[in-house]
Amino acid sequence: MLETGGIQGLANHTVLISKDGARYPIADSAAPIKQSDGKILGVVMVFRDISDIKKTMGKLRESQKMYHSVFENTGTAMLIIEENKIISLINREAEKLTGYKKDEIEGKMSFTNFIAKKEELQMILRYHYMRRKKGLAGFISNNYEFQLRDKEGNIKNILATASLIPDSNKTVASFLDITERKQAEKRIRYLGFHDQTTGLYNRNFFEESLHRLDTERQLPLSIIMGDLNGLKLINDAFGHYEGDKMLEQVGEILRSNSRDEDIIARWGGDEFVILLPKTDYDTAVKIAARIKTTCDKHESKKGTLSITFGIATKNEQTTDIHDIIREAENRMYSKKLIEGQSVRNSIIRSLEETLRESHYETEEHAMRVKDLALKMGTRLQFNEDQLNKLILLSRLHDIGKVAIPDNVLLKSEKLTEEEWEKMKKHTEIGYRIAESCSDLSQVADEILYHHERWDGKGYPHGLSKMGIPILSRIISIVDAYDVMTHGRPYKEAVSQEEALRELEVRAGTQFDPELVETLISIIRAD
Repeated sequence: MLETGGIQGLANHTVLISKDGARYPIADSAAPIKQSDGKILGVVMVFRDISDIKKTMGKLRESQKMYHSVFENTGTAMLIIEENKIISLINREAEKLTGYKKDEIEGKMSFTNFIAKKEELQMILRYHYMRRKKGLAGFISNNYEFQLRDKEGNIKNILATASLIPDSNKTVASFLDITERKQAEKRIRYLGFHDQTTGLYNRNFFEESLHRLDTERQLPLSIIMGDLNGLKLINDAFGHYEGDKMLEQVGEILRSNSRDEDIIARWGGDEFVILLPKTDYDTAVKIAARIKTTCDKHESKKGTLSITFGIATKNEQTTDIHDIIREAENRMYSKKLIEGQSVRNSIIRSLEETLRESHYETEEHAMRVKDLALKMGTRLQFNEDQLNKLILLSRLHDIGKVAIPDNVLLKSEKLTEEEWEKMKKHTEIGYRIAESCSDLSQVADEILYHHERWDGKGYPHGLSKMGIPILSRIISIVDAYDVMTHGRPYKEAVSQEEALRELEVRAGTQFDPELVETLISIIRAD
C-alpha cells in the first residue's frame, strides 16, 4: 500500500506500507511506455527506499541547529567572511564588539572596514588571499593581533583566530577583545622600568642603561648623584603623602633641567642618579647647578626643595664605571654632612613661620611664653643648658600643629571625638620633627609630654606627677596662662586675676601645684 507525503525536499515521494505494517519512505519516478505513433501503452514506475537519506537529512538539520546555536551563543565575537571580504554572518557578541547591528553589517560591510592601522590591514589582506591559495596556507598564522575601530571610533586590541570552512572559500573568524590585557601588560612593562612615585626610571632600568652606554663611544660619561634633604622630616611631620608629593616635584625638576639623552632614575629612598653620556665634568656641574637653582626657586610653606649633589666623570674606557658611581656617592655624602643640618634647620624655620602665620601661634605669644618660662626657670635656679632648652621648647612645643588639618585646628566649636583624636596627634608629630633634627632632639621628649597632666589624665602616655619632664610641666602652665589672658579668636581673654584663680583651681589635677605657686608669685611680684 502507498501513502503520499513524507520527505521534504524530495519530489514524487510516498510512504510504502508493507504487509506487516512497516513504513518505508520511498522516492518514486514514472515514465510512459509509448508506441511509435505516440500512443501510450502504459507507465513504468520505479520505487527507491530512501530511509538512509531521510536519517542523514535529519541529522544534518540537527547539526545545523547545533552549530547555529554555538555560533550565536558563544562568548566570543564570531564572523563568517566571504572570499570577496564581505561579512555574511555575525553573532551577538560581534554586534557588541563593533557597535553595529546585524542588518548594518551582514552582506554590506567588509572586514577591512574595522581595521584601524594601515600596516595591519595589509597583513590581514595578505593572509586572506594566501589562505585560499593551494600550498600557501601553511605559511601563514591562523592567530594574530590587530586594532579594531568600532562604530563610535573607539580603538580596541583584538586577538583574531581565522580559518577556512572545509570545502568552501568562506572564513570563520573569532575576535577576542584583549584591550584590558594589553593595558595591564603595558602597565607591568612601565612599572618594570619606572619608579611609581616620581615617574622617573627605576634602578633596574638605570643598571641596564649603564651597561648599554658604558662604551668608549659615549665618553666622557658623567654621573650626578643627588640626595633630597629633609624628606624624613617632611614624612614625619606631614605623612608620607606629602613626602611623595615632594619626590614628585623633584622628579619634575630633574626632568625639566636635563636633556633627552640623559637617563634620570630614582636610585632609592631619597636618592636620585643622572647618567649623562658624552658629557664632561664641567658640563655636568653646570647641569647640577641649574637643577639646584630651580629647587631654590620652588616656593612652599614646608620650605625650599634642597638636593645635595655629588658628581664624577669617566674619561677612560679602562676605568670601572662602578668606581665612578662610588666616587659620585662619596662626594654627595661628604657635602650632605655640611649641608644637611642647615637644610633641616631651614625647614624647621619654615614650619615655625607656617605655625605663626596660620594657627594663632603668634610671635608675640611665643615671646611672652618664653619670657615667663625663663622667669620660672631662673626662680628655680636652672643652669644655662636647662634655660636654653626652655627657650627652645617655648618656641617649638606646638610645632606638630603644622600637620593638623585647619578644619580641626581652627574650629571654633567643640571638637568631635574623631577631631579631638586628630588634635592630640600634634605632640607625637612634634616629637618626630624634633627627633629628625639634632639641634632640636634635646627637647623632643618635652614636646611629646607637654600635654600630660599632673593627675595622669593627659596625653599621649598618661604620665603623672614627677614622671612628666619638668620643662613640659612649666610650658603647659605658662602656655595656658597666656592663652587665658590674651584669648583666641574663638575664646575671649580674661583678666590676670581670673586666670590666676583658674590655675589655682587646676593645681593638683591638671598642673603641678608647686609650679603653679611659683608662677603666681612671679606674676604678682611684677
